[in-house]
Amino acid sequence: MSQSVPLETKSVPEASLPLCVPQLVSRQALMTPHAVAIGAGSALLTYAELEQQANQLAHYLKSIGAGPERLVGLYLKRSPAFIVAALAALKSGAAYLPLESTSMLRHTLLPIRSDDSLHPQPQVGTHQTCYLCL
Repeated sequence: MSQSVPLETKSVPEASLPLCVPQLVSRQALMTPHAVAIGAGSALLTYAELEQQANQLAHYLKSIGAGPERLVGLYLKRSPAFIVAALAALKSGAAYLPLESTSMLRHTLLPIRSDDSLHPQPQVGTHQTCYLCL
């Protein structure tokens, strides 16, 4: 005769949870706003500039549908702009996918009309998928 013992659940204080990349960047921007966050040749961004640009783009991405369970395609060269866009996608709650070629964009993600306008695919599997290419 076995007795069932209720499982004890402990709530984890939010302060002890690991921080995500957007939170880490925001924290660093508050602590050292004028420190260089990204440098590529002569292109430099401070943490304050990175935070401001990523927040601005994240708000725009949210306004056009980016968010949890959404995917933002990034068709950019590896550059400070790519880092800003990737951080913005994460801040919006979406995931990002670096796109490496136009054939990947054309054949895998989005049908492109002859006028080069992009058309998101409405459904993939059980989750609505929104591809947004910057």
